[in-house]
Amino acid sequence: LEIGTSTGYSTLWLAEAGKSVGGAVQTLEINAFRSAQAKKYAEEFGLEPFIDFWVGDAADYLAQAAEPYDLILLDAERGSYVSYWQDLKRLLQSSGSTLIVDNVISHAAEVKEFLELIKDDEDYMSTILPIGAGLCMVVLK
Repeated sequence: LEIGTSTGYSTLWLAEAGKSVGGAVQTLEINAFRSAQAKKYAEEFGLEPFIDFWVGDAADYLAQAAEPYDLILLDAERGSYVSYWQDLKRLLQSSGSTLIVDNVISHAAEVKEFLELIKDDEDYMSTILPIGAGLCMVVLK
């Protein structure tokens, strides 16, 4: 699951990985124009069959999602992350299921409360990776 498609750069990498292991990507984007751009790029790379594009507010999708995910990439409106946490936990059901949160160094103040929620949850282990704008890797124990 990818929350925040934008124009699909990460989506393509996730789809390529999913393709190699028989998986697929569900990607969420609130902006229909950006989602359409991402879909076009996926078609150009032959990866569109491995991606389900969903346009709308991620909170709406998360509230109704029932299928668990092995991997969730979170790169969306950082002010919403705290409100997503309960749904994200519900969707990460198997030991080893992983949440990757982007931009945790470049936008540290915006994700501080969210990262504290994660740190305080004993069911998860997490670490900050100084890659790019900073990634937080969160794994269900």
